[in-house]
Amino acid sequence: MIKTVLVFFISFLGIAAGVYAFTSQDYCDAGMRLYQQRQYGKAAQYFQAAIQMDPNNWQAYEGLGYCVYDLDDKDGAKRDFARSLALHPDNPPLRKFAFELDATYPPGDDAPSPFPDGRRLS
Repeated sequence: MIKTVLVFFISFLGIAAGVYAFTSQDYCDAGMRLYQQRQYGKAAQYFQAAIQMDPNNWQAYEGLGYCVYDLDDKDGAKRDFARSLALHPDNPPLRKFAFELDATYPPGDDAPSPFPDGRRLS
C-alpha cells in the first residue's frame, strides 16, 4: 500500500512539474502582453527571464529593447536591438528603427512600424 501511494505521489509530482515548466517563449509572450499594457518595467523582467533561459531568443532581445527605449534608456535599447539583429538579421522594421535611433538612416514612413502597438519613433 505504501509503495502504491509513493508511486502515485511521484507520478503526481512529475505531472505537476510538467504543468508549471515555462519556456523562454512563454516568458517572451508574457513580456509582450505586459508591454502592450504599457507595463514596461515588468515586461522587461519577463524578457530578461526569457533571455536567461535562451540567450538566442532574438524576440526577447527585441522586446527588451522596446521596453528600455520606452523607459528612456536609448543606449540600452540600441544594445538590445543590436543583439536581436545579430541573432536574426532578417528583420527590416527593427533594422530601420535601430538606424533611426542611431540617426544614421533618414527617417521615413516606407517601412512598417517596429512597435508592437503600431506607433512611430517621432
